[in-house]
Amino acid sequence: MEAATRQSGEMDLLLAIAEINTLGRVLRRQDRLPYQGHHSTNEKI
Repeated sequence: MEAATRQSGEMDLLLAIAEINTLGRVLRRQDRLPYQGHHSTNEKI
């Protein structure tokens, strides 16, 4: 039982990390928009 709990905890951690990475990528892309006037501008979310 303890192993299962630890595994689901790891899963939550991985999901949280993935979410933070995705958020960071979105924020970086928005930061770049003003400087990079080509293809990025039609990638609006």
